[in-house]
Amino acid sequence: RTPRKMVDYDDVLQFSLSIAVQGADIVKKFVAEQRDLQTETKADQSRVTAADKAANDFLVDALEKKYPQYRTIGEESVGAITQGLDEGVVMYVDPIDGTESFIHNVPEFAVMISMSENGIPTFGLIQNIMTGELVYAVAGKGTWQQKPGESSPSRVHCDNNPGPDNITCAKSSFRPNPVCDAITTAAGVTKTFKRGSAGLKMCTVATGEAHIYMHFSLKASVWDTCPGSIILKEAGARFGIIHDRKVCELKYSGTSCAHKTEWFVCIPALWDKVCAALVEQGLVDAP
Repeated sequence: RTPRKMVDYDDVLQFSLSIAVQGADIVKKFVAEQRDLQTETKADQSRVTAADKAANDFLVDALEKKYPQYRTIGEESVGAITQGLDEGVVMYVDPIDGTESFIHNVPEFAVMISMSENGIPTFGLIQNIMTGELVYAVAGKGTWQQKPGESSPSRVHCDNNPGPDNITCAKSSFRPNPVCDAITTAAGVTKTFKRGSAGLKMCTVATGEAHIYMHFSLKASVWDTCPGSIILKEAGARFGIIHDRKVCELKYSGTSCAHKTEWFVCIPALWDKVCAALVEQGLVDAP
């Protein structure tokens, strides 16, 4: 057997950066031309538009041509998955994360491209489609943010030492959840703000704007969690997913892309409080 070649992450990053901009341009054209979005409801009750499909097709096609040696899975073109997600290198595409924001004309939706190796997230890129703000990470290389108007990215870290009056939660714009509110209150949250797109909310924790985000809608899939989880890890934050009544690290396996469970992200300083609150709410067993 010939040994599998190492992934050239510099190449993956540079190519992903270039096609993310092009994918965003496809979506922005729908906005600028006020095109009919042809909105449909998927099996999981989430919505999809013609813009999602057009950007998905462009991004998946570009990655498959550039990296035929890797599997590429796009949210709007999943198809049948016959090989485990913990086998080899897989690339993921979410053409519009935050479709509800997009439909409601709120500029909080993102293009996301990511990669896992043997089920472990190793690369993630999240770009706000309307503002151009960019956050990305490669395993072992840190998390980087480039704001609109900046000529180069800066390395960022989570804020693991907020004062007690500054502990901030990023919340969903469209899915209020009283259980999440109870947990974040128990963790000491005193400030909240709403943001569309799970990916953009994860970025707020990675960059220090927020300190915790709870995702309890049960609708997330691997293309939602892969980019944000590596961005958070490289910024010093943590990602926890509930599995068999325990809080676990994120690792993909099997042939289903859907998580169908609760997950959360937070700074290390809040981890124990959040885990205790999850026990209190009956979501996980006491350790």
